[in-house]
Amino acid sequence: MFNIADVAKLQPQVSRLIDELAMTVLEQRVELGERAIYDGLLMQLIIKYVQAERQLRQLNDVKDEFLGIASHDLRNPLSAVRGMSQILLEMKLDESRQQEILQAIHEASNQMLVLVNDLLDVSVIESGKLVMRLKKGNLGALVRTSIRLLTPAAEKKDITLDSVIAQLDDSMFDPDRFAQVVDNLLSNAIKFSPKGNTVHIALTRTGDAIELAVRDHGPGLSSEDREKLFGTFQKLSAQPTAGEKSTGLGLAIVKKIVDAHHGCIEVKSEPGMGAEFKVRLPAGANG
Repeated sequence: MFNIADVAKLQPQVSRLIDELAMTVLEQRVELGERAIYDGLLMQLIIKYVQAERQLRQLNDVKDEFLGIASHDLRNPLSAVRGMSQILLEMKLDESRQQEILQAIHEASNQMLVLVNDLLDVSVIESGKLVMRLKKGNLGALVRTSIRLLTPAAEKKDITLDSVIAQLDDSMFDPDRFAQVVDNLLSNAIKFSPKGNTVHIALTRTGDAIELAVRDHGPGLSSEDREKLFGTFQKLSAQPTAGEKSTGLGLAIVKKIVDAHHGCIEVKSEPGMGAEFKVRLPAGANG
């Protein structure tokens, strides 16, 4: 048996063995920790890869939709412009007939321009590159300008644009983008209103928000239409009342612009009861 003296002699060796064992355990823990870190990093990379692949697939779908829209909706007006311009070149027509054809060419080219602009806007939005250039300005003046510009289109359908514009202080917004919002809502109300009707426009200050309301007396919207109203490339069952064209992109663009202003948009509508769109910009977006 060991006596106390013998145990005392062995203590340094035991201490060394304990230290070596502790170091081995620590190294194994470090190795396991590093492996866990590597596994965590690998998992993050896999997740990012899957997300990137999903995003690329979505962008590819958008590209295919762009090409489908462009090939389908641009073909008809392009063919019309080509055919009518060929008539002007090859036939001798009286002045009134020439004016009719020139007007038709102008309308077809405007239709193509609207579609191309909408496609470009959606492309910017879907790529996440929509940038707001906020400036201090007067929303009332902007709405009045939109009404003035769209009055000729309303008059062609004998539609009255009835407006109530409150006196508002200047606020911060992107004038070009928000003009798109107003123009789209007004032009849609005109498109879907029967001849001889009235479109109501109101711009008011309600509490901490500025509210723009556009109401028509058109065919209204079904519950199915309301659900897909702000989606991209959506075709609704409700049709313009005078054969006007619609790209199916305008309201999707409107919602993105309103969202970028930290606002909200809602619609109230029932079949046969017209539709009312309300855009609200919070106090934070209005300085």
